[in-house]
Amino acid sequence: MAAGASDGVKAYSTTGNEVRTICTYGCPLQWSADGRTLYLATDTSESTAGTTLAIPLPPGKPLPDWPVSGINSRADRLDVPGIKRLGRGNLRPGPDPSTYVFTKHDFQGNLFRIPLH
Repeated sequence: MAAGASDGVKAYSTTGNEVRTICTYGCPLQWSADGRTLYLATDTSESTAGTTLAIPLPPGKPLPDWPVSGINSRADRLDVPGIKRLGRGNLRPGPDPSTYVFTKHDFQGNLFRIPLH
């Protein structure tokens, strides 16, 4: 995977010259350990819980079938059967889309917003 500020994220074939655009913005992604699910973070904002899409992959394919131009916006709706929206943006996948770990940041302070340690 390569990420560029203006190019977004692209996938390069290791067996040929094929290049596929994943998204036109920064969208961190990772595959499940068994290679059957692609996890694509569409929102990794610290101010929200974020969003990750769990996209099932067709057998023998490393990427789902989606537009050649890739995903152009965080609001794009992908027409992939079985896709799941997970309510966390910075997660690490487990053995299936219902199992994952994430980091949660909490602020603990008093009325005057002075951090309590």
